[in-house]
Amino acid sequence: MALITISRQLGSLGNDIADALKNELSYAYLDKIQLEEMLVSTYGLPEESVEKYDEKKPAFWDIFFSEKDRYLHFMKTAMYEFAQQGNGIILGRGGQVLLKDVPGALHVRVVAPMELRLERVKQRYNCDDRLAEQLIRNSDHDRIGFQKFFFHVNWEDLSQYDLVMNTGTFTVVQVVEFVKSAIEMLDLKRKQE
Repeated sequence: MALITISRQLGSLGNDIADALKNELSYAYLDKIQLEEMLVSTYGLPEESVEKYDEKKPAFWDIFFSEKDRYLHFMKTAMYEFAQQGNGIILGRGGQVLLKDVPGALHVRVVAPMELRLERVKQRYNCDDRLAEQLIRNSDHDRIGFQKFFFHVNWEDLSQYDLVMNTGTFTVVQVVEFVKSAIEMLDLKRKQE
C-alpha cells in the first residue's frame, strides 16, 4: 500500500503535481472537493462548517464551540477511511500529521521561491503584484494557523516531510518522477523488513 500526502504553498504547482501523480499512478485522490463531499453527504456536517474550517485557523470565538471539534473528528475519520483503502493521494488538510505513522506513507512538501510564486499567482488569477502577494500571504497564514490550531504543529517545519521539492529547481514532471522513485524505494524497504 502506498499513500502520498502532499502539502504545498500557493504558487508552488503542488496541485499540478498531485494531479499528475493521480493520473500516472491511477491512485485514489482526496482533496478539498472530495473531502467536503464526504463530510457533508456521509457525516452530515453543514457546508458552512466545512468551508469555515477547511485549512483555516478558527476565529477566536470558535475555540469555544463544539462545531470545530465535530469538524476535526469527521475530517480525521474521513482521512483514515480513505487511507485504509490503500494507494491514494491526500492533498493538504494536514495529511502529513494525521498519517505520520502509517507504514508506506510518503509525506511530500512542495515549495517554490517567493518571486516565482508571485509570478504564478499573478498569471493564474490575472492580478497585479499587490493582490498576488496578499493571496500568498493569506494562504500561508491560513495554513499555518490551521495546522497550529488543530494539530499543534508548525506547517513550515520541514521535519514533518520525507521529501521536499522546490519547483523553482525542478519541473512538475521531474517532481513526479522523484515521488514515484521514492514510493518504489519505500515499497522495497517494506518488503525487506
